[in-house]
Amino acid sequence: MLLGVPAAYVLTRARFRKESSRENVAFTILSFWFGPELAIVLPLYQIYQRMGFIDTYWGLILVYQLIGIPFVVWMCRSYFLDIPISIEEASLVDGCSRVQTFSRIILPLAKGGLAATALLTFIFCWNSFIFALVVGGERTMPVTTGSLSFIRYEAVLWGQMSAAIIISALPAIILAIFLQRHIVRGLTFGSVKG
Repeated sequence: MLLGVPAAYVLTRARFRKESSRENVAFTILSFWFGPELAIVLPLYQIYQRMGFIDTYWGLILVYQLIGIPFVVWMCRSYFLDIPISIEEASLVDGCSRVQTFSRIILPLAKGGLAATALLTFIFCWNSFIFALVVGGERTMPVTTGSLSFIRYEAVLWGQMSAAIIISALPAIILAIFLQRHIVRGLTFGSVKG
């Protein structure tokens, strides 16, 4: 969210020579999210192995940025496009800088959309199984891949695996409860133009 939200704002408000250039950049960012994980995982593993990022927290953080930032940029872009430019112009006339306008006016107006984006991004990253399986290891194993340890040669420990899966769903449920009042408004905020 820290990288994707400002990038989405710049993508909606920056001046491009052609309007099609803005759409091309936006679609290019979104296309990183379209790529199948299986097509990316082998080259990513080789790069991570050379850089020493296998089984490190930095390696997992970077791979989750690969998943999350394109989605955040695309979602927040639609929310920022719905906010009239005249509001920003009025704040600039009143003496606010671009950063103050963004932090004091734009972010509060897009609060619902940001909450919905944060929740959906968290769920997508939390459910990403293959990257965590390949890049993670014994020291940095997320709960989703840790549940595989209950599959043994002699038996599958169904009770323990079910408990681990239910516990792994709790963070998303708790986050959804905290963001509940913003989610409905945020999911519909960027959908209707007019």
